[in-house]
Formats: sequence, C-alpha cells, structure tokens
Amino acid sequence: MTKRILIIMVFITLVFTACEPATTTDDDPKIIDTVKEELTVPDEVTGETNLPTEINGVTITWHSNIANTLDDNQFVQAGTDKEVTLTAVLEHDDEIRYKYFETTILLDPDLVTVTDPDDDPDYSSYYTGLADVSDANLKQFLH
Repeated sequence: MTKRILIIMVFITLVFTACEPATTTDDDPKIIDTVKEELTVPDEVTGETNLPTEINGVTITWHSNIANTLDDNQFVQAGTDKEVTLTAVLEHDDEIRYKYFETTILLDPDLVTVTDPDDDPDYSSYYTGLADVSDANLKQFLH
C-alpha cells in the first residue's frame, strides 16, 4: 500500500511540475514600448521622406503642429524651411503611446526662384528727363 501511495505522490508531483505555467515579469518590455523607443525621425526631411504607419503590429498615426505640412504620412515642402513638432501616436492591443519629434522640413527648391545678383536690370535711365520737369508736372512725369 505504501508503494502505491509513493507512486501516486511521484505521479502527482510530476504532473504539477510539468504543468507549471510560464512566468512573465513586468521587466519584459511590451512591443509598443519597444517600437516607441526605436522610432526615429531625421532632424531634416524633404517631401521624399515617408513616415512609417505600422511597425511590428503597432499602428502609427502622425500629426504636425503646423497645418498642411503632412499629407498621407509624407512631408509637404514649401518655399521656406519649416520647423515642426511631430506627434507619433502608437496603438497596439488597446494601449496608446505618444512620441514627439522636432524636425525641419527643408524648402522645395522647385518652389523657389533665385536670381543671380549680376542679372539685375539696368535702371540708370529710369529717371532720364526728370531734371527738365517742373514741380507742377513731377507727379504726371512719375506716373
């Protein structure tokens, strides 16, 4: 009888140790926190820079503090450089995280017309004939 009890006890011990649940600790980082930590945006961007919308199952939506600087997760360039604050909203398994970035959207060179200072027109003859105009006719001459 004691042999049976001993065998049953060994069997029960084996069953309980084999079925021990896996332990998780709070030290294990969540995927959303890992993505947040690794997410980056360059200090300077152009219209060719795309922002990610999903990484490892984490959905990312983007917002800018200046209107019309983002369109479908791509930067919109203008005729001047623009310093913006971007907010990344990360969502995964009913959890939300926010991450902020400071970046400069560089100007679009196609929107800027630059003239060479040597291309200035000659205005030396602009006031030709002014010396011979009387005070009464000056307004008419300039008009």
